[in-house]
Amino acid sequence: MCSSDLTGFLVPADQARVGYYKLKLAEGSWPIATATAVLGPAGTEMAATVALGGVAARPVRIDVSRAVTEDGVVEPTFTELIRSAVAEPWTDELAPGSYRRQVSPVVARRAVKNAIGVRP
Repeated sequence: MCSSDLTGFLVPADQARVGYYKLKLAEGSWPIATATAVLGPAGTEMAATVALGGVAARPVRIDVSRAVTEDGVVEPTFTELIRSAVAEPWTDELAPGSYRRQVSPVVARRAVKNAIGVRP
């Protein structure tokens, strides 16, 4: 295991809001892409991080603080941050890397909206 491998994270329930979203072909299939968003507490300066899974060989963690508000995401900054972080997308039998890179901002945005409490 490399020292930069993401193996998990702890989130104090009273200090952050968390959202999760996964994109799958069918209910029983493996996900094509997953995203977890961790946002600072409501009413504070927004600290926001997104972790993407299934889009690259290793999970990708992105600081999206400058592109997230209490109401959602700021486009096109959010999409640019996500797509630039997925520089080498992963290809397998479920989806080509180009598709995973394309849907990464959508999956990340839905995780952020789940954390905020807005329906994606």
